[in-house]
Amino acid sequence: MLEIEGNILDVFNESIYPAKIIIHENKILKIKKSTLEYKNYILPGYIDAHVHIESSLFAQVDLQKLLYLMVLLQQYLILMK
Repeated sequence: MLEIEGNILDVFNESIYPAKIIIHENKILKIKKSTLEYKNYILPGYIDAHVHIESSLFAQVDLQKLLYLMVLLQQYLILMK
């Protein structure tokens, strides 16, 4: 199980809110709003379509995982609208 915490930018509802995203077996189980303050932001779907893997400073496998999680989050937010 993976938990990601941060400020979620929700472009559909035009809001930013602190939350914890719970992921299990590559599926988002839940997004729980939080009362904590975070410095980082979670931006679902904000991916530059033109990425050079070698200059991203990510290993290819790690970049693939990150992009996959971002797509999952974006789909979850669309379904929850």
